[in-house]
Amino acid sequence: MNKVKYEVENHEPSYLPADKVWKLIWHDEFDGTKLDRTKWDYRLQPES
Repeated sequence: MNKVKYEVENHEPSYLPADKVWKLIWHDEFDGTKLDRTKWDYRLQPES
């Protein structure tokens, strides 16, 4: 699967599958350089 590197200034890059269409459904703005894991977390979906 080909992946596209998606970059946002001052953030780690994300690698998205090139053959998918993405729609933003929610976002929040964060200050600092890392996620406050006492308030927020994330999950990774395994590739199929």
